[in-house]
Amino acid sequence: MELQVGKLHLTGFVWRMEPRSAWHYVNGALVDSVLDLTEGDLTKAIQPGGYVLLGQEQDSFNGGFDELQSLDGAIDEFRVWNYALSEAHIAAHFHLQLEPLLYPGLDIYFSFDSLTRNVVGGLMVPELTGSGQDGFYGHTVNAENEMCYSTDRGCVAPTAPRSVASHAPLTGGSLIFYITSGQSLSLHLPAYSLNDQTLNISLITAPNSGAVYRVPMLEDAIALTAGEVIGLLMDDAKDVELVYVVPEDIEASWNTTFRYEAREANGSSAAADVILYNEQVIAPTDKSYHLTEDTPGYFLLGSLVGDGYPATAVITSLPAAGTLYHAHFPSDSDGDSDSYVHYYNIDLADRSRPILSAPEALDGLRGIVVYVPGKDQNGATNEPMTSFTFRWLTHSGRETSDATIYVYVEAVNDPPNP
Repeated sequence: MELQVGKLHLTGFVWRMEPRSAWHYVNGALVDSVLDLTEGDLTKAIQPGGYVLLGQEQDSFNGGFDELQSLDGAIDEFRVWNYALSEAHIAAHFHLQLEPLLYPGLDIYFSFDSLTRNVVGGLMVPELTGSGQDGFYGHTVNAENEMCYSTDRGCVAPTAPRSVASHAPLTGGSLIFYITSGQSLSLHLPAYSLNDQTLNISLITAPNSGAVYRVPMLEDAIALTAGEVIGLLMDDAKDVELVYVVPEDIEASWNTTFRYEAREANGSSAAADVILYNEQVIAPTDKSYHLTEDTPGYFLLGSLVGDGYPATAVITSLPAAGTLYHAHFPSDSDGDSDSYVHYYNIDLADRSRPILSAPEALDGLRGIVVYVPGKDQNGATNEPMTSFTFRWLTHSGRETSDATIYVYVEAVNDPPNP
């Protein structure tokens, strides 16, 4: 699903226990549905207790968080109804601010327009139907007040989200760009007026290293400084463009930031930070794997790279003997290799596809590839039976050099073939 940045969208989910079906709406239009489910969480009745966490997916109670699963945007409203809405109702009401007393089926309604304090001084978001189910703001439901991430971030105390007035322009949240030494980079800084007003885009702070320039960048251009106007956004324009000139010989851990603001004539404004990282990408290294005859091997080729995102593993040359397959994990699998590929005769899952040409990117974030030797394929144990190469493709589109995977196949119950 792709949504236009800078626009206000409503995404709605309708679920019926009977007949165990669900429908997904975006801006009042049906985009997906699943009918007559026989297994999975959607076939189970909702149990009392628990809580709803907005803006961050979680894989366990108050834990299992991952920064890649965080919302980068602003939530305007959150509604929960006690009956399944019709498509006509969703289309007619998704863009309206509701009066809760006029909608008896509306059980939970947050507009995030005001905050209150609880008895211990914590900030709360009022629930507008009068149910008393006010929401924690910048605080978790557990006594320790911490969010435990499955990534290197570890357990941290939550921070309150940045509040933006409903009438204020939107800037799209913090922006991250990855750069390399001595290069220029085109930066598109998004901004959008909810009132269709002209926006004045200005630089609040300038980067402390490198420099930004207006577009087009003239030969004698002078770098922008804090407080200067970048440009105006009018009509349907959704971003303003700058050129950032990267300094030479930046350090491996180098980064810099600057901040820009979008302001309407009535004074309403919103700001966003731009973060520029030096993308130091270390290429994969050669590896060797030892297998026994007629037995598949499972090779983990993926990795996190300099931009903090998982790299895509790309097979760049195929082995001269045997076959490579994309690894497929069934939805009910915990990643156990025996659940998706078995010994010879090969019983690969229906969705496990052979890799027949190169280059070809591997499925999934982990970059797991399955190598299956040919029947009775083996060789001398001190020499690789075959090899193939791969490289990493980063989130920002950079490619590394190739690494070679050497595969040794040992004979079982018969001598090596000459």
